[in-house]
This record gives sequence, C-alpha cells and structure tokens, in this order.
Amino acid sequence: MKRHDEDAERREHMRRHKRSYFKLLRTNPVYTLRTLTRTLLLQYPWSRTGLPWKLYRPVVTPTPVEHHCSGCKITRHGGMKLWWHRTLAGSDVFLCHNCFFSKEDWTRAMPEGYQDIKTIHGFIARKKQLVGLDEVEDISGSESVIKATRIKNWCRRLEWFRHLPWKIHHPFLTEERVEGHCARCKHSRHRALKLWWRSADETICNSCYTNGEWKDIMP
Repeated sequence: MKRHDEDAERREHMRRHKRSYFKLLRTNPVYTLRTLTRTLLLQYPWSRTGLPWKLYRPVVTPTPVEHHCSGCKITRHGGMKLWWHRTLAGSDVFLCHNCFFSKEDWTRAMPEGYQDIKTIHGFIARKKQLVGLDEVEDISGSESVIKATRIKNWCRRLEWFRHLPWKIHHPFLTEERVEGHCARCKHSRHRALKLWWRSADETICNSCYTNGEWKDIMP
C-alpha cells in the first residue's frame, strides 16, 4: 500500500492493467449481468420490491451487514450492503451477490419475465410493458444518485454553472482525468476523475460533495 501511494508510475501501470482486465471481463455475460443488477438494486429502490424475484429477495442496507454466505461458505467480514435472502418463512439462508448470479445458474436468478434484459432502461421499459404504465410506481433512482448525476452533468455542460457563487467547495473540471485523493472516501486513496471539488482545506469527489442536502450543496 505504501509503494502504491508513493509511486505514481506504478499506480498508472496498475490502472492500465485494470482497464484491460475489466474490458475483457465485460465480454462475459455473467459479469455484465451481475454488475447491472447490483447497480440497479443499490441505486434504484423500486427494483428491490417492485420486480418479481423468485426464491430469493434482495436485502439492501445503508451500511454493510455481515452474514454467512450459504453458497461459497464464507462469512463476509466487514459485511456487504447487498445480500440475497431465501423467501421461505423463518429462513436464515443468505447468498452473496456473486453466488446468487453464479456461472451455472445466472439466467434463473433474473426476475420472472426479465431474463433477457441487459440495461437499466430495459428493466424500466419491461416493467411498464408488463404491469401497464398507469400501474408503475416511482421508478426514479435514489436521491443521492439523482443529485450526483445532475450536479456532474451541469458542471460538465454549463461553464457558467461552474462559476456560480459556491459556498465552501468549488468545482474543478478538466478534459482529462486528474489523479487525486478524496479526503472523505473511506476506502479510496487515489482516484482519477475529471470533476473534483476543492476548498482551502480539502479536495473531495463529486459523490462525497453531493452527499448533503440540496440547500447545502447548491450555490
């Protein structure tokens, strides 16, 4: 970790290696589906109870929770925010997300009628198709996702928006990714981003900046 923190050339080498690795991994349908559903469940609350999941139901918590996975037989020390709980009454069976979307059974893990969906917009369109537009509840993302996405898009597209009278932190946008360290992220020491928020005392990422109330983060 010390070598990683002090050696910028090594960090760039590892970053290129990871990009190549994940580019190859994205050709794997199991990986892409696993990543898609994790994003859907963590960022879109309606998907947890509004989709016809089968033998297991997703359980999402604000902070990581520790359980013993019945699939890989590993207790996830430190916990995870997303678990799959068997729906039988009194059941204490949990699966981690990787085991739930296993290589052998990944299509059966999808909700009934959604086995061929490959995007979040596809989930929304299929839900409207199956239950009828008038019956669809709020299908927007979580408030934290909405805030982070809107602020990022406004900063990228509107130059005048970046020059508004911001309170403490000010947006710093670049054409190429700039490596930095977010002072608030617990598990991230170095990140390469195009948008950072800077004050006299600290630099933080867009997710951490938009974590507050609208009235606090807006100019």
